[in-house]
Amino acid sequence: MKKLFTLGPQYHGHGAVIFAWQPSGNYVATIGEGQRNLFLFDRRGVQVEEVALKSTAKVIQLEWDKDGEILAILQQGEDMVMLWRHADNPPKLEMLEMNSKDPTWFSWSKVGPQLVIGTARGNLMIYNKRTLKKQTIMGKHSKKVNCGGWYSQENIFATGSEDKTVAISSDDGDTLDCQEGEPLRLKNDPSMVQFADIKESSREKIVSIVLGEVTLLLCNLKDPQKPTELAFQPKYGTIKQYAWFGDGYLVVGFSQGYIVIISSQMKEISEELSSVKYHRTSLDSLCCSKAAGKIASAGDDGIKIISMKDWTEIKSEKIQIRPEAKVTHMHWSDDGELLSFCTEAGWVYCYLAKLTALSATCNTRLAYLTSLREMTVIEGANENGNKVVLQTDVEPAFVALGPAHLATGMNNRIWFYSCSDQGSAQCVNEQEYIGSVESVSLNSTHACVLIEGRVYLHPIERNSGDGKTIIFPRKEDDRTITCTSIVGNFLIYAHSNGRLQYYSLVDGTAKHATPHVNHLPLQVNEYKHQTGIRKCFPNHEGTRVCL
Repeated sequence: MKKLFTLGPQYHGHGAVIFAWQPSGNYVATIGEGQRNLFLFDRRGVQVEEVALKSTAKVIQLEWDKDGEILAILQQGEDMVMLWRHADNPPKLEMLEMNSKDPTWFSWSKVGPQLVIGTARGNLMIYNKRTLKKQTIMGKHSKKVNCGGWYSQENIFATGSEDKTVAISSDDGDTLDCQEGEPLRLKNDPSMVQFADIKESSREKIVSIVLGEVTLLLCNLKDPQKPTELAFQPKYGTIKQYAWFGDGYLVVGFSQGYIVIISSQMKEISEELSSVKYHRTSLDSLCCSKAAGKIASAGDDGIKIISMKDWTEIKSEKIQIRPEAKVTHMHWSDDGELLSFCTEAGWVYCYLAKLTALSATCNTRLAYLTSLREMTVIEGANENGNKVVLQTDVEPAFVALGPAHLATGMNNRIWFYSCSDQGSAQCVNEQEYIGSVESVSLNSTHACVLIEGRVYLHPIERNSGDGKTIIFPRKEDDRTITCTSIVGNFLIYAHSNGRLQYYSLVDGTAKHATPHVNHLPLQVNEYKHQTGIRKCFPNHEGTRVCL
């Protein structure tokens, strides 16, 4: 675990904090208790926006829509839900007026444009962000709506109320036929209502509900009036958090420090697949990442990371926190890269939990990603050799390493850095191309970039050579190149029709030069393979190539 950033009381005050990440993971919104200003930060913890809310009333919910366009904000005691339209230019804060003026809970659809809002009187309002229409559903419950959630594979949602009922509704607010117009009546107050996250091939729709903080109710929508109630050992304490994972499995965190794994499959439903006391006295929060295959749990003795392969603690990844700083909420990004949590003392922490494998080699040197925007270049043949650490301009999607330069980029842009030694490490050029970059290769002076079946050859540094870009093949309608490499004094590329072509970068004379190109590399060899060529791998001198 590598700490990416911390956001402290200078933004949130010294009370509890609430935060919400955009679904894409690009931005996080935070606000402290009793604070009026909501802040937006990027993945590096750099502030990019500050929004003044209507009052300093406690924010009890923050949630982005599935597209990351709108952040919904609910403040305690306020008579409306606020919508911060981040995607607008400029962004704006909008008040979503309600007839009943008593919102208590909301949730965005996971597949559609709807926002459902519950009220203190048990009514619902459904807002469509595309059409801007509002629809009021009267009498869904008889008391305060306090929990609920949407299904991830279909536009239906569940709501729970203090009247001890749970209702399953379509996106237009109608109660589903499976309930015959009647909500599911419970013996205790519902909380933490979720739809099971089961494989798409399964036709099972299961709603899970925590009852009275101690039991878990599983309700199959095929027969909702015959739910299965799971009781746990009293020594576990109350249920603090739970999550679905895999094909119908649940991880449940309890107040006394226990984490229990159970299955929703009927043949295994009465068995605990795992039950371990990971924290000495208490567990405060829990979240799991399917992408990382890990569980993060926060308790009295810090944050522990647990492998979902064998349910053992990964002790090397434990995060120590101040004993007085109780964790109130945790979040793991969808890709498993970022683990974030907040405390009741005004702090938000973000850790790099998993890093995309991104690397490149040149001779005996190796460049690899060491943080979201950090590349490290080492000498592989000598442990004590020169090491260069570079801060990149963006989170790279691809990299290339040359004898003296490193290239990083994403989409249609590449940044070139000198990397001979730490003292000279700096950006020496930035290039924007007319299409998405498929690959890039470097020698000591030039870069060759493959874009949509054509190769673009240009000097790496702005002040070297004449700065002209040469495009291969010369014919505009010929876009059959599949791979390319530049090694020593040779430019090599291959086609989908099996042609492999060699060009010399030092012997060239402009036999077919166009007015904007002063020197055209000379073709020195061509080889015809029987089938199309997908990749080429030349040796260090370019004298041999493997296809």
